[in-house]
Amino acid sequence: MTKSRDNLAVIDELLLYWNLFDTDCVVDEIEEALLVSDFGPKITIKIAESLRDDIYAGKLKSGTEIKASVVNVILIYNFSLQNVTCK
Repeated sequence: MTKSRDNLAVIDELLLYWNLFDTDCVVDEIEEALLVSDFGPKITIKIAESLRDDIYAGKLKSGTEIKASVVNVILIYNFSLQNVTCK
């Protein structure tokens, strides 16, 4: 768990000075942070694609909003895993 937390802390740093021109680079870095935090490639790609789409559509306009979106997706992902393993 500590490994994941440390790797995901990189996201905070990336988003601290985020701007629209850095979107592709930042989303790529978020994708890498998720992968090294033991998220599978499938969910990581979904998160990255969703972030890009939402940013370019104007739905996410700040680093804070992007972080909230990532956290929300992670919580949904973890909740869905718990429901699968509890059945």
